[in-house]
Amino acid sequence: MKKTFFAYLFLGISALTIASCEKNNPINNPPPVNIADMIAGNPEFSMMESAIVRSGLETQIRNAPDITFFLADNAAFQNAGIDQTYLDNLSVDDLTALVLYHEVDHSINSSEFPLGDTITTVSNLHVFSNVNDNGIYINGIRIKTADIQATNGIVHMLEKALVPPTGSLYDFVLGNPDLSLMKAAIDKAGLASTLQNGGKLTLFAPTDAAFNAAGYMTVTDIINANQDTITRIVKDHIVPTEFFKADFIAGVILKNLQGNELVVSAIPPSISLTGSAQPVSTVTSFDLLSKNGVAQIVDNVILP
Repeated sequence: MKKTFFAYLFLGISALTIASCEKNNPINNPPPVNIADMIAGNPEFSMMESAIVRSGLETQIRNAPDITFFLADNAAFQNAGIDQTYLDNLSVDDLTALVLYHEVDHSINSSEFPLGDTITTVSNLHVFSNVNDNGIYINGIRIKTADIQATNGIVHMLEKALVPPTGSLYDFVLGNPDLSLMKAAIDKAGLASTLQNGGKLTLFAPTDAAFNAAGYMTVTDIINANQDTITRIVKDHIVPTEFFKADFIAGVILKNLQGNELVVSAIPPSISLTGSAQPVSTVTSFDLLSKNGVAQIVDNVILP
């Protein structure tokens, strides 16, 4: 009986020892490496590596003590419409801005991402973080693999590369010829400075065709329209938070600058004004990023 007991005890200890060794086996659980080494030489990250090398940022990333790096693999660059030729043709300054837009000067694990708020990157531009039932999103881009530990911080892999914005929401409207009536409405409402300098905004921007359908055919029509009416229209299309395609979940309610409620639909992604008989405004072009927010192009003007 004693022999049998000790035999089973020995086998149990042996099994625990083997299991413990397998759990701590460096082959099964490779130790963390420096973020620079994680990227270097890995063919899946060759595009990010080329951007880092040509921008001269390899040493900066290697010596950073505790950073967050939003890592885009080659597929993520392609999802952003970027190929190697495009990267090769960028200036060193633009490459530097692109790489640093993926870096934060402190580590953030997946449980620490702010809900509906901004994170300042090393480029001094912010990215917008949000969390919903489908995952964690940065500028509306899902993190596909989170919390990869490194010796000098933490890595989160993105489904699409981040592209640094270059202007404000007002600049975006100004530079889009299909938004000339929206630009006229913004100017008449006196809200150009809000869209130029305000932060964390979403602009649901109706096209000229949408304004035409609402009875505004020309810029002169906007200029001659009632001031209060135009101001209400513009404010109804601005939300004081950043709202991306990934956030279009049925039943979500947004409060616009006019103080009215916008009801969100998911299929197709659209918004409608609570209490309005007007047709819903369907988003036709998504996530057009600026330095102070994001624009979503819609096919109808929201009217009270």
